[in-house]
Amino acid sequence: YCFNKSHTTAYAIVTYETAWLKANYPEEFMAALMTCDMGVTEKVVRYMGECRKMDLDVKRPDVNTCQADFTVEDGGILFGLGAVKGVGMAATVWRWKVLLGAQELKVPVRHLIGTFLIGRFVGSFLPSTVGLDGYRMWDIARHSGQAARSVSVIVVEKIIGFFVLSTLVVATIPWGTRFIPATALVATAVVFAVPVCLSFAMLLMPRLIRRYIAKILPSNTALGAKVQKAVKAVTAYESHRRALFKAVLIGFIVHLGTTLMYFFTAHSIGINVGLGEVLYVGPLMIAATVVPISVAGIGVRELVVSQLMSQAGHPAAAAVVFAFLGYLVGQVISLFGGLVLLARRADYMVLISGAAMESDPEEDEELPEPEEETEADEELRILNDNLNRPVDELELSVRSANCLQNA
Repeated sequence: YCFNKSHTTAYAIVTYETAWLKANYPEEFMAALMTCDMGVTEKVVRYMGECRKMDLDVKRPDVNTCQADFTVEDGGILFGLGAVKGVGMAATVWRWKVLLGAQELKVPVRHLIGTFLIGRFVGSFLPSTVGLDGYRMWDIARHSGQAARSVSVIVVEKIIGFFVLSTLVVATIPWGTRFIPATALVATAVVFAVPVCLSFAMLLMPRLIRRYIAKILPSNTALGAKVQKAVKAVTAYESHRRALFKAVLIGFIVHLGTTLMYFFTAHSIGINVGLGEVLYVGPLMIAATVVPISVAGIGVRELVVSQLMSQAGHPAAAAVVFAFLGYLVGQVISLFGGLVLLARRADYMVLISGAAMESDPEEDEELPEPEEETEADEELRILNDNLNRPVDELELSVRSANCLQNA
């Protein structure tokens, strides 16, 4: 048993030394600890919680003062920029989970992460975000049987993304003067302000959409009934506004995380671009790639960035390189989606819980074709219409009277 005794002694010494460091140099100790484990996000979050318990000030990430590692300055801990990775993707999964929860669907986070990675991998070969969104809709519908709810989540997510992108473009207009002339800048603000208002109205007052669609596609037809169920799932967020606002805030984190990725990529190849400039160019670049005219937005992304950055005095070739490299950084993570896809068996199923799963999946039921209206049904309908009219307008027709006599 000498092995156990030797390890007991060694661990006792290390424990004493680290405890002394934590007690006497808490900032330096926690900064070194988070630097050692900055590759594991869960540990960094846990250590930051420990810092709060110790009343240590962990400053927010700042590209002007922070370094790659966690450092100590003026009695506080500067966040290590090396720990900022995959923020946009993690926030996207978080937003997806929040929106699914509002639809009474509780899906394990592990499954959502795997499905999201597979969707990104599939989307690498399809235009825009068609592959990512389509796979996510299909996956949740397959495992839950709630097709309308699954589709509504992606639809609302797209509306939120549209709102966030347009808001960021309008908010970062002061930095846009380096890229676009003043007259064109005003036109850009107007163009993006309109979708901001429309998407905001759609998020807060979805019942208006439901009424409009009900007039176009009545629910007494097979197609109209299907559409009405999908619209009803979308308008369900009207009673979950807290979750909706939470998803909007996460949407800003999604796009800001993506923008930071491109910002760090630009500086890594020597392009001295300001954060405000990237905050303006980033949303425009993302908005351009949403148009499904190229696979994964390749070419469109580089064209938009090179045109805008060249107006600010940056070399067009360097702008193309940093835009494409930023795309490749995201694709490195997407490659893991292919491995997840291969690892999932054909009979793989996940347990989804929630109030929505307690009822039958009506979204997937085939609705019966509406029966043709008989003459007696028509007479009853006319009678009901007349009875519901005001007394001063009540004029029973001959056919209604005959119907009463027959009854």
